[in-house]
Amino acid sequence: MATLEMALYFSEEKSFLEKLNEHRVVIDDRPFFKCFKCNKCYSSKYTLARHINYECGLPPCFQCPKCPYRSKRKDHMKSHMNGVHRSDLSTSSAYAFDSLNAF
Repeated sequence: MATLEMALYFSEEKSFLEKLNEHRVVIDDRPFFKCFKCNKCYSSKYTLARHINYECGLPPCFQCPKCPYRSKRKDHMKSHMNGVHRSDLSTSSAYAFDSLNAF
């Protein structure tokens, strides 16, 4: 669904969260919310809304200062920095890591 189509889809009478209820599916007796663009399933409306607004179909916007890794979410980049580059964080890269908090 293109961005214009999404805007029209969500600009109808129902609110954004009410629209998300229409994407509710049940898998193994557990409710999930399914993305209408990529069919990924999420356990809550909040995580589906975050996926639609910040992840689905968008390029990664966080670039690791130490390697080619890129992420669509800041929390994933922080986990990457803590896990992969924790031991070799220099003063300059520690500054770059701390600058993620500015977002």
